[in-house]
Amino acid sequence: MAKDSTITDAKEIGFCNGDIGYSGIVEHINDGVVIIKDGKIVFANRAFCEICRKPLEDVLESEFAKLISPSHRETVTTFCEERTTTDGLPDRIEFTMLRPEEDALVEMKVNTVKCAGAPAILGALTDITERRKTRLELQRIKDRLSSILDSMNDVVVSVSPKDQSILAINPSAEALYGVPVRDFSSGKRHVMDFVHPWDREKVKEFHLSLPDNEFAELEYRIISNNKAVKWVLDQGRVVYAEKGRVRRLDHVIRDITEAKTIKDRLASILDSMNDVVVSISPKDHSVLGINPSAEALYGIPVRDFGRGKKHVMDFVHPRDLEKVKEYYASLPEHEFADLEYRIISNNKTVKWVLDQGRVVYGQNGRLRRFDHLIRDITEQKRALDALRQSEEKYRSFFETTNDMAYSVTPEGTFMDINEAGLKLLGFESKEEALRTNIKETYVDPSERQALLAEMREKGYVADRRVRLKNKAGDTFEIAITARAKLNDAGEILYYEGLAHNITKALEDQRNRVLRNAAGGMCHYLNTHLAALLVSRECMKEDIKSLDELVKLLGDGGPSGDILKQLGETLVSLRESYDGVGDAYEKIAQVTKAFNSAFLTYKEEAYLDKTILDIFQAYMGGEPAGEKKK
Repeated sequence: MAKDSTITDAKEIGFCNGDIGYSGIVEHINDGVVIIKDGKIVFANRAFCEICRKPLEDVLESEFAKLISPSHRETVTTFCEERTTTDGLPDRIEFTMLRPEEDALVEMKVNTVKCAGAPAILGALTDITERRKTRLELQRIKDRLSSILDSMNDVVVSVSPKDQSILAINPSAEALYGVPVRDFSSGKRHVMDFVHPWDREKVKEFHLSLPDNEFAELEYRIISNNKAVKWVLDQGRVVYAEKGRVRRLDHVIRDITEAKTIKDRLASILDSMNDVVVSISPKDHSVLGINPSAEALYGIPVRDFGRGKKHVMDFVHPRDLEKVKEYYASLPEHEFADLEYRIISNNKTVKWVLDQGRVVYGQNGRLRRFDHLIRDITEQKRALDALRQSEEKYRSFFETTNDMAYSVTPEGTFMDINEAGLKLLGFESKEEALRTNIKETYVDPSERQALLAEMREKGYVADRRVRLKNKAGDTFEIAITARAKLNDAGEILYYEGLAHNITKALEDQRNRVLRNAAGGMCHYLNTHLAALLVSRECMKEDIKSLDELVKLLGDGGPSGDILKQLGETLVSLRESYDGVGDAYEKIAQVTKAFNSAFLTYKEEAYLDKTILDIFQAYMGGEPAGEKKK
């Protein structure tokens, strides 16, 4: 017995030292193998060294507990001690192993062995760090998915491909169908129980054909538990398991009652629109749908489009057909585009249309259809042509008028000015003018402020007189007719106007006023000058009579008669003298009034000459500056 015991001990020691044939296998397996005796590591394979990331010489004879994290150390130590003394305990334990860079989560399967006659722990360790991370991530995703499903408004239901029984359904089913979700889970109720009788056959066909189609969708009606009729969109897809077998059928069922109502209203709106709305298939360009406005535009019944008898392309003008074909062919690439072209309606009328096309996508980004909105722009086109002609006429007038035509920003900077304006203000080029502010051309800035105030109030000014000056400093008076150009918000974009130079016209007007005033004055003066001339002749006759009477007195004539005649002559002379005084006062009053009126006009050399010419004409003399012939 003693001999046998010695042999056994020698074999056990040999095993611990790695001398038996199993060592080669242990050394090449992926799991870490370790023998722990009295708390120390007496054997470890290469995989164990890789797990703890230490060389073999540092591992052997080291304390196994030092490789365990402090939080798990006592638990693992106790587990190993109890495992060597007690049967029936679990053979696996998970714990965190300390490593130089990062800790590892390991699973250790233990067995009790004899080593040098004493019990020891044989452990097989597996690094489950990544597996645990993956498991935790999967659990997190599962929990998140479950949370999403529970919070969704759409009903998500999984159906068995064998018997169509419900495998799972989310809580949204209660709101849609009006029964507790447990009734579906328990098999008491099924979603098919709520399908509208009129739609039941097509829904059954939809469910049965789903494994062949893999993905499909269908709109149908249901009747909820409270008898309310609802429209739903059922999107079903096949879920495959390993080896391609069908695992389950998933359905997302959405309440589209409101959307369906809106869709019906939209259809009503489309039917009442003046524009043509047409949907075209991306496969064969057939007409999928078109609204009744097509009848007015193309002149044929709308049903002819639905039956495939007619197509919108049939009405395109031959000269525009190629560009329209290119436009339709390039629409999938552009996704949205528009084109103006001509059509010939059924009654041979040529019309202009604006075709606005866009791509409509379905599920998974696949091309579903092309929608086109086709608008009759014939009248608009004519109006634009008329406007273009009007603009050309305006530009022609702008460039050829003798008046200054201009436009300025709200701040006063020139935006445009014609050749007449450049000459009037003395600019050498349009570029120079566009660098100038119109404020710099005003003699009195307050006149511009008054003009702008009137324009803001009325939107325009007409024949507003202001004084401007050119680059040389010469001043002149102009009459401005202008308006403020506004945007849709009522904000001023710019001012545009015409400026007519009225300086010469005003001078002519002033001359006319002065001539009329001077003519009236001269007529009045002539009346009193005539009185002066008469008085002078009378005084001349009276003086002659006095001379004769004095001579008679000197010759000794009858003194009584002479004195009587002398008295009468003196009376006549006094009357003539009084007449001269009255005429002088009248002339003085007229002269004073004329002088007062004359001072209201600017003193100019030509005015002096004009007045002198007037007086010379009325006095029968020569015009000023002319020599006597």
